[in-house]
Amino acid sequence: IWFGFGMAPKIIIAALIAFFPLVENTYMGLTSTPKSQLELFRALRASRLTTLLKLRVPHAVPAIFSGFRVALMLSLVGAVVAEYVGANQGLGALIIVSQGTLDTELMFVSFVILTALGLCLDWLYGIVYKIVLRKLYGNTADDISSSTTRLSV
Repeated sequence: IWFGFGMAPKIIIAALIAFFPLVENTYMGLTSTPKSQLELFRALRASRLTTLLKLRVPHAVPAIFSGFRVALMLSLVGAVVAEYVGANQGLGALIIVSQGTLDTELMFVSFVILTALGLCLDWLYGIVYKIVLRKLYGNTADDISSSTTRLSV
């Protein structure tokens, strides 16, 4: 599939690459709710919406955020690959140019910048993850498994 040149194709390719891990983890998180808790909600005659919002979504938050983490890193890879294929600027294009001109130092500097960018994105993800978990559960990721078992209707 060819999306052309410019920024829009890079964004489209990065989004497409990031989409599937996010959907898969969200589905896994929503469908892995313990049967005993689902039966409790059914016994209490909770509506489907209540079950979704009060049980399934809170139980799925760690899996959804895991999908976000994978999607974030894959989108970075997708942007670089998109620059390899059809761009004249960006780190991917810089790597291609440095390969063509045998400028090894520039190529390694590009790789170091990409690595630093990935580490910074992962660090920011970790901060957001902790903030969201504290807001939702009142604690950190260390105690998430016990928090999801204490849900109420």
